[in-house]
Amino acid sequence: AGRLALELGDAERAARAALANQRGQFSRVGSVDPERVAALETTLQALGPEDTPVRARLLASLASELHFTEDPRRHDLAAESLAMARRLGDPDTLAHVLAAGWFARWDPGNLTERSDIADELSRLAALLGDRILEFHAGVALYLTAAQRGDMDRADAGLDVCIRVAEELGQPLLRWRAALTRG
Repeated sequence: AGRLALELGDAERAARAALANQRGQFSRVGSVDPERVAALETTLQALGPEDTPVRARLLASLASELHFTEDPRRHDLAAESLAMARRLGDPDTLAHVLAAGWFARWDPGNLTERSDIADELSRLAALLGDRILEFHAGVALYLTAAQRGDMDRADAGLDVCIRVAEELGQPLLRWRAALTRG
């Protein structure tokens, strides 16, 4: 759908297709999907530089797709998407950008930043009542708290993941909850 939309010169539909074809974070564990990266890059180029919720989410998705690389663009893309989402002032866009960008920012030296992002995402997910975002916030809370050695907080984040995965019954969330638990 995205390729067809681009062939027809419809960048907005291509962007919607790219966002519909993602999991909120990277699409492959441990490697990069070069086809997905190329599709995101092409769609971003077609959209142009204007601040829009779709562009902010695409930038965050591209940053997330680059998580398992040494590509330094992932940090710049995550920062750009976050700045754009904040300028737009849309809580839903901001929450999706935080969820996708959290993994892109993973480095040993930025634990405090990732912890702050996890906290903000958790608050926004609750405010929006979005269970998928709540799940992603639980993962982020678990991983940052565990890295800090705060196992009570880590367990609380993991409990959110498990509860949401079971309540929604989505296989992907159940798998991610089991992976996180492991």
